[in-house]
Amino acid sequence: ARYILTPAWESEVHSHSFCKRMGGSSAAMLRWRSGPLPLPPRPEECWLLPTEDEAAVRIARLKEPLAAAGWKILTAPEHIVERLGNKARFRD
Repeated sequence: ARYILTPAWESEVHSHSFCKRMGGSSAAMLRWRSGPLPLPPRPEECWLLPTEDEAAVRIARLKEPLAAAGWKILTAPEHIVERLGNKARFRD
């Protein structure tokens, strides 16, 4: 898979449907909420994409070790990602 989404949704049906719309085998789900860094199935080819705010903050916080492990990531500094996670304060 080229795009790895984390964390995986509880509903396997929703997960498979979303991945199929992204191009079938080009996307997969990863159950990673804590613990050791996951390794990409194909280093330097896989994008790690968050499916929720908490995962986006975790990826921002760990961007350097994740990149060193071979993940392709697109993120912002952790404090900006945290602020974007607070949708109620967008107008502030």
